[in-house]
Amino acid sequence: MNRGRVSTHVLLYFFMLMLLMVTVGCSSKDDAPPATTYSIAGTVTGAANVVINLTGAATATTTTSGAYSFTGRANGTYTVTPVLAGYTFEPTSAVVVVNGSNMAGVDFVATAGTGHALSGTVTGVGVSGATITLSGDGTGSVTTGTNGTYSFPNLPDGDYTVTPYHSGYAFTPDYLDLTLSGSDSTGNDFASAAANFTQADLEGTWNVQMLNTGGGWMRGTVTVNSAGTLTFVSILDSEGGSAGPTGPIVWEIDETTGEISETDNAIPTDSHYTMTSNKNFIAGTGPGSVGNQLFVIQKVVSGTSYANADVQSKNFVFHQLNVGSSNKWQYGAGSTDGTGAVTLSSQTDPSGTETPGAVGATMSVNGSGIVEMSGMDDSFEGFLSADKKTIVGTITESGGTEYHMMIIQITDGQSSSTSQIAGTSFIHTLATGADDFWSHQSMSITSGGVMTFNPDYVTSGSGSGPSGTETISIGSSGTATLAGSALYQTTFHGQLSYDGKFLVGTQTTDTDVYSLNVITH
Repeated sequence: MNRGRVSTHVLLYFFMLMLLMVTVGCSSKDDAPPATTYSIAGTVTGAANVVINLTGAATATTTTSGAYSFTGRANGTYTVTPVLAGYTFEPTSAVVVVNGSNMAGVDFVATAGTGHALSGTVTGVGVSGATITLSGDGTGSVTTGTNGTYSFPNLPDGDYTVTPYHSGYAFTPDYLDLTLSGSDSTGNDFASAAANFTQADLEGTWNVQMLNTGGGWMRGTVTVNSAGTLTFVSILDSEGGSAGPTGPIVWEIDETTGEISETDNAIPTDSHYTMTSNKNFIAGTGPGSVGNQLFVIQKVVSGTSYANADVQSKNFVFHQLNVGSSNKWQYGAGSTDGTGAVTLSSQTDPSGTETPGAVGATMSVNGSGIVEMSGMDDSFEGFLSADKKTIVGTITESGGTEYHMMIIQITDGQSSSTSQIAGTSFIHTLATGADDFWSHQSMSITSGGVMTFNPDYVTSGSGSGPSGTETISIGSSGTATLAGSALYQTTFHGQLSYDGKFLVGTQTTDTDVYSLNVITH
């Protein structure tokens, strides 16, 4: 009997031990660790017992020392707003982004006095989560709610600027200037739309070709990072130099227009660039250390394969500007045969038109899209676009005293019309000869080709620029002409790109003033 009782106790103990082991094992395997959370903290000076509102219906009240904190916050974006009757605050509110760490120092200064509210609504798309920034006589930032509304409470009278921002969206207007004077200000609204461009459109590798009226060219490859900073991977100029700008050079794109502004070592430059709507082509103008500059910049599209067949048995149109010992424009048409040998069927410059025929040059392209013309001049080098339709290159001729930028457009299979260029376009001009200048200007074009020039003409020269309207026509093969009998109209000859996103043209803008124009659309 005693042995039986012992065995029973031992067996019961064994079962209990097994049950405990299973329970512990399941608990360690199935129970998820608690989520990591963080705190938001700060101090309010100038007032006590201030209520601090945090998006998500959380509130806190400052201690006697003015401190407050919110704990248990997950990663995310929050708006912190102090409130106390009879006081205004600087800033009025603050947007805080929690991303893997505690956020301290979200501080405010309270000032006795009653204020007024400034409010509005973002309409359109992407209305929730937009950051609205206040600057001027008071500062602050808030994020819009699900219905797009925002408000800055308790602001003192003064002048303010309200600016919306939401990545991937563009706003109309870009900002609002307003004055608070004795009452609330409502209806400070913005319309939001998906951005035409984003800063990410600048990222990647670009082939750059530049012509300088001071005599010379530069070409090479640059990369642009997410911050817009340029890295010069390879550079060659017409003097054999290989050094790029010291910089840092930084680009920032306007999300609505595609205009690109530039800083050099944090100082804004006078260079101005615009991007085409397909994000693969940039044109720009600006000053050089000597002379004036035109830039044509093509996207190096990863994964594009090139072969000599891409430039063989092709028909093309070319436009170029010559600077140095000879200043003039040239344009013409030609073809390559099955080996890439070049024949020009026509070539026109300010003195007239000729038929050169075979020019003794053979065009080839390597696997990276770099185009050369052997037998013509070993200094020519260009880049073939990813769609295999545009070559932009530079060359030195006449014993090293004459420099050209040449834009070659392959026209096989092209079918174009004037209506393709309807909308807003930007024209970049480099002129040489009796006058030497760069300029840029925007214009609106109807489907019938009526161009209305906007009053935003900027130039290194002294002229006032085009105004009023002109009429442009695009033929089925992409040839562009201007209506009218003036010198600049009759001498204009252009070519629309195969994809309809840019136009290249030459003209005599005034007596002995010769220009190359690149229009982005």
